[in-house]
Amino acid sequence: MCQPWRFPRNVKKGNQRQITCGVLTINLFISSMTKTSVRLVIYFDSSFTNIRTSYLARLT
Repeated sequence: MCQPWRFPRNVKKGNQRQITCGVLTINLFISSMTKTSVRLVIYFDSSFTNIRTSYLARLT
């Protein structure tokens, strides 16, 4: 079972976070930030290299 998680308020570009969800480990990396959005790169392996997807989130 996955635990809900949110970025802290003082998050900055370059911050990374590892989330373990059962047997899956997800690594989040913030590649860019503006005042209204943040781009997350999501890695599905522990070495931050192979399988990844990018996600643009709006800040509210």
